[in-house]
Amino acid sequence: GAGWMAAGLPLVLSCLEPAHPNYAQILAGYRKMMAALLRWRRPNGFWGQLVDVPRSWDESSATAIFTYAFIRGVKNGWLDAATYGPAARQSYLALVAKLDADANLADVCVGTDIGATGEHYLGRDKVTGAPHGQAGLLLCVNAWLAPPAVERRLIWSASAYGEADESAYSADTWPANAAQLKAAGFTDVIVAVGRG
Repeated sequence: GAGWMAAGLPLVLSCLEPAHPNYAQILAGYRKMMAALLRWRRPNGFWGQLVDVPRSWDESSATAIFTYAFIRGVKNGWLDAATYGPAARQSYLALVAKLDADANLADVCVGTDIGATGEHYLGRDKVTGAPHGQAGLLLCVNAWLAPPAVERRLIWSASAYGEADESAYSADTWPANAAQLKAAGFTDVIVAVGRG
């Protein structure tokens, strides 16, 4: 849902130069979405399982993803720090309060397929420790700890491009590729070769 877009927009912005022809449009869309999310954020720091339905319950995975998007926006100067910073902090602390003794995040909506009615979504179960909730909270932690200036990063994955022969990215050929990528402006190059 909306969480994937909220998480994806800061990632796209961090990969584009401000001079890119689509940068301004993407930044405007991101800011518009963040402003809408701020309006629907609840006084306790959570968002509802259905963001714009007040009777829906406080949902942790969406809250984590939206909080991550706020943190990234503030740290990169895309969002006003005085407005979004306190909101991000309150939401993050509200999420931390939902961790159990084993650091499993509570009140995460189970994975949900597309439904025809709002009731389909409102009736979903809450779980603790679901991977999509844990991942959202880890994104928040990473965003808090990351330096303010985001470097452009590239993850090369042979499997992502359907390469049958992973030796195409062996130690023998990778240094030349890395040099080309760094020359193109990538400041950090990470190799992820393998399936998945």
